[in-house]
Amino acid sequence: MCIYTYILFVLAIVNLKTELDYTYYKMGCSTSVNPKSHVENQNVPERNPSPVKQEKPPSPQPDPVAAIENEPERTREEIINYYQNEYSELRLLLRMLLNAVEKMDQLLECGIKSQKHLDEAKNALEEFVDISKIDNTWSVLGDFLADINGAETFTQTLSKLYETNTNIAVSDLQDTNTPEATAQLIVFGITMSLLDLTDKSVPFTISCANSELVPVLTEFCMALAANISDQGHNWADMQLSGKLFTQTLGTLHNIARRAENRWHCAKVRSLVPTLLDWTTSKGNYWGVLSLLTLSFVIDEERNHLLKTKEGVLRFLVELLEATLNESNRRFLGYSSTELAEGLTQIAVNDSNKRLLAELGAIPILKNMMNTANNEKEQESAATAFYVLSFNEENRKEIENESETMEILQRLSKSENRQVKMIAEGALWEVLGKQRRVKEAESVAPTAASLSSSDRKHVMISYQWDVQQTMIAVKNSLQEAGYHVWMDIEKMEGSTLEAMAKAVENASVVIIGVSQKYKESPNCRSEAEYTYQVRHFRLDLK
Repeated sequence: MCIYTYILFVLAIVNLKTELDYTYYKMGCSTSVNPKSHVENQNVPERNPSPVKQEKPPSPQPDPVAAIENEPERTREEIINYYQNEYSELRLLLRMLLNAVEKMDQLLECGIKSQKHLDEAKNALEEFVDISKIDNTWSVLGDFLADINGAETFTQTLSKLYETNTNIAVSDLQDTNTPEATAQLIVFGITMSLLDLTDKSVPFTISCANSELVPVLTEFCMALAANISDQGHNWADMQLSGKLFTQTLGTLHNIARRAENRWHCAKVRSLVPTLLDWTTSKGNYWGVLSLLTLSFVIDEERNHLLKTKEGVLRFLVELLEATLNESNRRFLGYSSTELAEGLTQIAVNDSNKRLLAELGAIPILKNMMNTANNEKEQESAATAFYVLSFNEENRKEIENESETMEILQRLSKSENRQVKMIAEGALWEVLGKQRRVKEAESVAPTAASLSSSDRKHVMISYQWDVQQTMIAVKNSLQEAGYHVWMDIEKMEGSTLEAMAKAVENASVVIIGVSQKYKESPNCRSEAEYTYQVRHFRLDLK
């Protein structure tokens, strides 16, 4: 059985956690090529006479989100008691948040129209929002809400209030003594709370997506957008409708930042064209927020849409620089970390890589790497730097800047494994990869020109989110007698040099394409190198 047929057989018996389709791709050929027609011209790895003993897979790293999802079922009362005992200093805030959720539940039960229940929900939310502003405890509060299914309450209340009172998206009603005005203030409290909670709590953010909050927010945002014009970026000068729009769109952005939530965004077909319109029609402040959200929502087939007006990108770069002048690294509600993450996503569009550099992003990111308040900030800056380095002109600019290279060299020795790996990747991209490609080409111009003895294994390239699936593929190939190279334990030392050798000595490179693979600069570098040394590649999506 040839290896390509065998791989399909393996995939048929493996219990896959992600949707996979298999596309045959030969460098320089159409993706529709029949694999059988060119297998004879490829040097497939020799099979062992007997099955290889399987390696024991490493224990998977604990996933905090999965751990929460897999906890034994607890009653609501048990959850409340746990949080009040575990976080005794937050008992008042927890009680106030629980009261707000219970008042919204009562409002839903009575059909939304009871003025008494509207007033009670409004007062409970206002009381919670007012006191929570002075306490940086949103992470715990969000986790608590996720555990008591509070995201469902927030989603249903927002949906029903807008459905019953459509005027809350049309004009500012706070000065009128009407049920609609009360409903608008409740929605304001909900969207303000959602914005902060989804920014700090991963479990709550995922719970919001699972409760179908994305289509509700999208519809409400579209209604608000139809009735507002650019109001600048000064919060105090914004009308209530402008604040509602900012909070709603900001919550969408927070949800979209989590890879687990992308498919919830993809289901809302109106979201991408709407965000695309807002990047150019709503002024720089909302344009940047729309662009940042769009950068996480859009798929690779449409990333050409991320090319936007220079003014919006310039404002994004200016915002990032402004955060670095603040002690808490926040400006106009944005943190330096989330802006760097957004810049990384926007730079997925190759035409934006050079434009962002021309707008001054490289020295700002260098400053951010060098002065970061914490390792997460340092990691996000280094990742953005890494992605920008995939542009040839940017590479030369970085290479010629001695201070930048010194910072990357220093970070490549960081005790933080992730920071170390990203810095090594950026150095490889700037200094190592092109040299390595030339060396490989001088020895082996194409994969097809080498003898079978020079091709010793099948290489598996993947991102860690699908490790268990790809280990199953690896084990099945080994059982059939094939030599397989796969990095399971995250190699120490010169990781990318080891990867390069593995690519060079591979007959076939199998790529497990997941959303996180597409977003990983290390994975892009690996895939690009595979392409440049012209190996046969099999993409599993």
